[in-house]
Amino acid sequence: MEAFMTVGDEIILNENTFLVSETDEDGIIISANNDFCEISGYDLEELIGKPHSIIRHPDMPKEILSDLKNSTKHGDLWKGIIKNKTKDSSKFYWTFSIIVPIKDKYQKRFLCLGVKPTKEEVKECISTF
Repeated sequence: MEAFMTVGDEIILNENTFLVSETDEDGIIISANNDFCEISGYDLEELIGKPHSIIRHPDMPKEILSDLKNSTKHGDLWKGIIKNKTKDSSKFYWTFSIIVPIKDKYQKRFLCLGVKPTKEEVKECISTF
């Protein structure tokens, strides 16, 4: 089963698609799963060492990004709707994302989990743009 379908310039995640990425405390990607790579258009080798913001769509409101940064900076879980772009910026996709701070005695990391949002969640997010 395909991880997504494309309608015009929008990529719509399949119900069973699960995007996973992990960053260090500076937001630098240290791992990503196959669905993440396939949908973003990047090979894993291209993503490792790059800032997670490489996939952020320019339409994302600064307020949402500020809330995300403030929450995770203080060690809190963050969840919300995110609009991302593909490698060549020709397509975009929405995710309902949960960002979980992970801290052990050696380092702080962030685990980002993304799934298909509902149409209502996307509409509500768009209303904040």
